[in-house]
Amino acid sequence: NALRKVLVSTQFMISIMLVAGTLLVHDQLDVVRKQDLGFEKEGMLVVPTNGDTAIVNYLDAVKNELRQVSGVINVAGSTSTPGQSAGNNYTEIEMTDGKMSPTNINFIFIDHDFLNTYQIKLLAGRDFQRDVKSDDTTAYLINESAMKDFGWTLEQAIGKKVQGRYLGKIIGVMKDFHYRSLHTKVEPLMIAMTRHVGRMSIRVKGN
Repeated sequence: NALRKVLVSTQFMISIMLVAGTLLVHDQLDVVRKQDLGFEKEGMLVVPTNGDTAIVNYLDAVKNELRQVSGVINVAGSTSTPGQSAGNNYTEIEMTDGKMSPTNINFIFIDHDFLNTYQIKLLAGRDFQRDVKSDDTTAYLINESAMKDFGWTLEQAIGKKVQGRYLGKIIGVMKDFHYRSLHTKVEPLMIAMTRHVGRMSIRVKGN
């Protein structure tokens, strides 16, 4: 009788633990499903270019060809995509007192269509523009976290000088998006232009 009581009690305890564990996992999955990532991940195909010079040298032509495929909405190129790691670069930033301050900041290099393809929102300023040739080398975007980290308002951020690969300025502030795992908080991020893309992001229709 004593053994039977112990076994029944043990079964109840195990059952309670399993139910509690199931509810916990369900809640975690629900949080992940409802989490605002700051970009639209549905309908996105990511294709590595593996440094193919034919793609690098004729990037616009390749993208235009892909857009002709039925069901393709948009195509973008970048060095990395959301969920992957971002590089960390030494950069000098103009502070509110006008002095240049050295810092290390996470960097992603993209082409003109990245923000539009991933539907990343701009809070202030503008995106990179093809008809502004200087954007290729002297324009930078930052995220909301970077703006707050530097102690700026949206209005103060636009036009601040940046000494990266080239001396340029900040032209826009993006809403924070999760460019790394959800296990880490969104850190300051800077974005600049490149043609040496390592990933092609292709947005397709749901069907």
